Amino acid sequence: MDSLNKSVNTSEENTRNNFEEVKNQLISRMDNLQLQLTAETKIIQEKTQTELQQLGENKKTLDMLTDSIRNISIQRKFNTQLLHMMHPVSSCRQDFNVSGKLMIQIELNSEPFEVLCEQNKFDGGWTVIQHRFDGSIDFYRNWTEYRNGFGKLDGEFWLGLEYVHQLTKNRPHELLVEMKDFHGNYGYAKYDEFEIGSESEEYKLKKLGTFSGTAGDSMEYNKNQSLARSIETMTHIMVIVQRSNTGPGGTFASPVPI
Repeated sequence: MDSLNKSVNTSEENTRNNFEEVKNQLISRMDNLQLQLTAETKIIQEKTQTELQQLGENKKTLDMLTDSIRNISIQRKFNTQLLHMMHPVSSCRQDFNVSGKLMIQIELNSEPFEVLCEQNKFDGGWTVIQHRFDGSIDFYRNWTEYRNGFGKLDGEFWLGLEYVHQLTKNRPHELLVEMKDFHGNYGYAKYDEFEIGSESEEYKLKKLGTFSGTAGDSMEYNKNQSLARSIETMTHIMVIVQRSNTGPGGTFASPVPI
């Protein structure tokens, strides 16, 4: 009996020792895993921090490149404007590169003035003489303002009857009127001749060629009529040309030369 008890005690002791050894092994493995996880987490954090710093540096570099490109673009635009001011052209047809503002000198001894050129529509070469699109400019003006022009070329504007006369008096021109209503419906009227007289002729619509287009021939009613006969008549003409009874918007333009 004593021998049996001794054997049982020995077996229990061995079992406890085995369990204790397994426990210690598991704790050691867990500690090792924890250390490994901590080390890997630190590596990931350091790598993430490095990548974030790199992204920050890349963003700074990208911002610097963007600023440089913007400055180059601004400088090129300035240089182009300066070149045009120093060496104005006689019409928008002499510069087909891009739509935008351009200095024009019609005659050798005439005063240059700035116009807006449209180079993308109807084969380009158009000098925009009126642009209305958002109602930001009041077009009910007096005679002097219609003679000299008003508004800004990068917004709504009327170029001025005297400028239109100077543009059209020495060489053949076409006239293009583009319109779009509040629903986006588009129409245009195109005439293969266009000329208005001088101020002494009260800026009479002297030439208006053959009509083509989709907007209706509203200008025919104004042929050989004086645009200076009265402010009300002049304003009425401008509204008819621009709106064509469908709502404001569009471009009123003339190319130089045919």
